[in-house]
Amino acid sequence: MKSLRITKIFALLVVLLVSSCGKDSPTPGPDPEPNPNPNPPTNTELKFPRKEMRAAWIATVWSIDWPKSTDMATQKQQYIDILDRLKELKFNTVFFQVKGLGDAFYNSPYEPWSAAITGTRGKDPGYDVLKFLIDEAHARDIEFHAWMNPYRISSAPPYPDLHPSIDPSWVKDYPGSIRMYNPALPEVRQRLNDIVKDLITKYDVDGIHFDDYFYPSGVTHDDDAEFSQYGSGYTSKAAFRRGNVDKAIEGVYNTIKSTKPQVVFSVSPAANKDHNYNNLYADVAKWTQEGG
Repeated sequence: MKSLRITKIFALLVVLLVSSCGKDSPTPGPDPEPNPNPNPPTNTELKFPRKEMRAAWIATVWSIDWPKSTDMATQKQQYIDILDRLKELKFNTVFFQVKGLGDAFYNSPYEPWSAAITGTRGKDPGYDVLKFLIDEAHARDIEFHAWMNPYRISSAPPYPDLHPSIDPSWVKDYPGSIRMYNPALPEVRQRLNDIVKDLITKYDVDGIHFDDYFYPSGVTHDDDAEFSQYGSGYTSKAAFRRGNVDKAIEGVYNTIKSTKPQVVFSVSPAANKDHNYNNLYADVAKWTQEGG
């Protein structure tokens, strides 16, 4: 459990809007005479959030948190132990990573089975992993949010074989670094929508959650061709990249709301606003202002 990273997550983003008097505010006059009989407040009832979310992350890439074994019985017991401990600690939500490296913890027509389950990418583990994960969480009154990395396929060479459903032209390799779906392509965004729709249609998840990996940082983006083809409405490549991520977020949101509107869609951005905006090309402030 020491490796289990725990955090409080608020669905999508929470922003406190603080207003102050501007320089053009009228000059205040003298204080009015106090009212000796002020009207009592019309509503003294305190308002509380419907529910406090107390969430834990369960990372599956490289088996960081789970699974620690390729044996089915051992996997199940390890997960049960994690949930029992979280229940004991009064957690009520898990963000479980079901798609971390262009793979899946369920039988997907779009992604291969995760190698973390059996040791071999694409190998069927012989049981419905995601149903088991969800059922055990719900049996303890713990919400299950399916955590996805939208673009990453591999973090370093050698890269795995692509799923048969993937057109190789949809994939972008950064030499010596990451392989990912190309965020600039409409086909990639549609594929992401299809993956989300497939999952929420087949499984009783409470939410879809994206982490903070959008465009990779610290690399050179060779996207002249994409900008030439799709970037006519943008003033710069940076704006174009942010627009591509905006479209992906909006598309997934709309897919969820039109398919199963009770499912929550949330994003956990990086902790630095400027880093999100300038390096990951995630316009978090805009998403917050325009959120549904």
